[in-house]
Amino acid sequence: MECISQKSIDKNNELIFPVFRPASCSPDILVAGAEVIPVNFINFMIDMQGLTCHNSSNKNEAELYLSRKTYDIVFLDLGLPDGASFGIMENIVHNSPQTLIIVLAADNDIDLVIQLIGKGIYDYIRKPFTVDLSQRCLERVMEEWERRVLNQFYRDYLERIVENVINELSQGTYRIEHIYEESVLTIGSALDLGYPETEDHFYRVSENSVRLGEKLGLTESRLSDIRWGAYLHDIGQVCISDAILLREKSLTQEEMAVVKGHPMQGCNMIRNIDIFSEASKLILHHHERYDGTGYPHGLRGENIPLAARIFAVIDTLDALTVERPYREAQPFSIVAEEIKKHTGTQFDPEIVEGFLEVPVTDWMI
Repeated sequence: MECISQKSIDKNNELIFPVFRPASCSPDILVAGAEVIPVNFINFMIDMQGLTCHNSSNKNEAELYLSRKTYDIVFLDLGLPDGASFGIMENIVHNSPQTLIIVLAADNDIDLVIQLIGKGIYDYIRKPFTVDLSQRCLERVMEEWERRVLNQFYRDYLERIVENVINELSQGTYRIEHIYEESVLTIGSALDLGYPETEDHFYRVSENSVRLGEKLGLTESRLSDIRWGAYLHDIGQVCISDAILLREKSLTQEEMAVVKGHPMQGCNMIRNIDIFSEASKLILHHHERYDGTGYPHGLRGENIPLAARIFAVIDTLDALTVERPYREAQPFSIVAEEIKKHTGTQFDPEIVEGFLEVPVTDWMI
């Protein structure tokens, strides 16, 4: 897969790092169906997009293709004989959950399609086909595939950044403060680029956590630990596949366990670096709750590191005051009431008290 490199520029017009984008790549597509007309129609649509695909007319052919490679997109006709379609779908969902499955379904299959969406298919096209609806479905799945490809480029690049920075810091070659700060900022910038819907999230929660720490009278040393712990709080997510991390549907218990492992993963990545030893505690415990119902260790009250208790309030502030694809940004007054409502359960009462004393104009929201 070829790629091109553009330059990412910070607010001071200084070079940060190259941004990779796909230049000439196309998805691997499989069309599985026994009926000639639906299969030919899908092939025609794919061809009109300048793409190519493999075709299988029965279960054995489909499984042979699937055993040879992982497909990015699979069009699967529910009309395959002897219920073969369900076996193929289960095979794909189990072995390559990142594959985008589009089922071709008759009118009387719609209730079944709804059930299958909950089991891992991405979308469906109703038979008999209409050009407009079918084309829109193909456009949706292509946009999703392109989004995942671009996101994977960012994730791969981020992993290389993390590996290089950690190796250099571990070897003691970069102990000068301004150099390791630039390294951390680079990692956070890459995290932001990988998730454009939360752009600048890492910078905001870092600055706001320091602001609250100042209000609570923390020393410069502890503020520095909070700054970098907040900035890198989700670094462990680079260990989670996009198939899980970007899933819009509910996760299974096993997948949720993987997600809940990211604080430990992030902590393990940096805790042995002297300059990050304290910051790693925030990373490890940023999902703990004051009443002990959080994770990974279910710590309660003041057993949770102070930095993590501060961050919990700030992370909620950022989550609610920033617009997301699924909801509008909330005004500060509503967010403040929401935080007060969860005082003593999710949040430390003393930290909430300090938070509410900070003028709203002082927050980066």
